[in-house]
Amino acid sequence: MQVKHVFILVGLFLGSSIFSNELCFAADQSNFVSVSYEIWGHSDLVVSTDYDGRGPGPDLVDTEVGLSTDFEFVDNTFLSGGVTFNFDKTEVDTDPLQNESVKEAFFSLGKDEYLFGFGRTEYATNLFEISTAHELGFNSVFQRTVISGKEVFFGRTGIGGYEFLFSIDDSNSDSQGRNYDVIDSIIITNINSFEISYAVQSIDAKDKEIDSFAQGLSLKTFFDNVILGLAYSDSDDYSIAQSTVAYQKSNRTLFSIGVDIVKELEKSAESYWYSNYRFLAHRNIKVYTEIGNSPINDDFSYLLGAEFQF
Repeated sequence: MQVKHVFILVGLFLGSSIFSNELCFAADQSNFVSVSYEIWGHSDLVVSTDYDGRGPGPDLVDTEVGLSTDFEFVDNTFLSGGVTFNFDKTEVDTDPLQNESVKEAFFSLGKDEYLFGFGRTEYATNLFEISTAHELGFNSVFQRTVISGKEVFFGRTGIGGYEFLFSIDDSNSDSQGRNYDVIDSIIITNINSFEISYAVQSIDAKDKEIDSFAQGLSLKTFFDNVILGLAYSDSDDYSIAQSTVAYQKSNRTLFSIGVDIVKELEKSAESYWYSNYRFLAHRNIKVYTEIGNSPINDDFSYLLGAEFQF
């Protein structure tokens, strides 16, 4: 573990109140109503078994720092931009930006309920997720193909109680030098206490090795302090069924369990489980513990972590 990163995190956490600001202008004095910016970041300090192939012991994972700026104009038009710096250098073929210092850099222009943008960012189907796991558990098929790109055209709109997001990338490549085009979308709606999502992704490999079509359907429902999630997604190589139940006793505590059943092409189905407990020690600090079998090596794993946010 690099101790200097811990000191940086503590310093950013203690000084987090100075990292956001908003300047407001009267509509009759300017073409815009407000300009706002925010600097944010998060990192997990994890003590664990070798659940991810990086070896046991304390590690800093999921460490990112970002900057976002928003301009709001008088005609309900807004211009936004953002950049995210990544400090967790891990080789992940499904995320071409995971091992780069600049993970996201994009801009977007919107009016009313419509938004369009361009840049390096995650795909729309990355929002397809019901898992309440921290580090264990199994993701949907969309996280097993590709989840981000460097030249992504994306958009979002909301019509009649439905939220629709899409992304198009015609110049992606992975660490093995394979090139492919990606088109995906997700639609989300809420009916009473149910949240329903349907996602679809098409990958057209230019070298014809990883052509793929994937789709998934998920359901979340909320009953008082209980959250139930169910999802099924499949692609040409995988089908994954996910279930999770979470109980929130108060605004500061949450207990959850989950089971994921994975069926790979021409192989028997395998199941993975996790259980965790998290406690909000401070508005910017969350501590948690988690047990389960690792999706990397299938060994029983446990971890104790603290998530810092600002």
